Amino acid sequence: MVLFTGTTLLGFAVFCFAAGVWRQVAPGPDDPAPQVKRLPTWVLLVVNLALSLAALAAMIEIWVSGT
Repeated sequence: MVLFTGTTLLGFAVFCFAAGVWRQVAPGPDDPAPQVKRLPTWVLLVVNLALSLAALAAMIEIWVSGT
């Protein structure tokens, strides 16, 4: 049960990182006059790639350790 729960939560984290990047790259209709500037796309990509790799490494560690 621990393996399933950990894998599910980490998989969802990776999905959320990818969804955030997708929303930044393909935002759809413009929002009316945003009050804050958007992050540069390259910053978002680098940070989310690092977070995704950390989540995947944690998932691998959970499966390798078996607890």
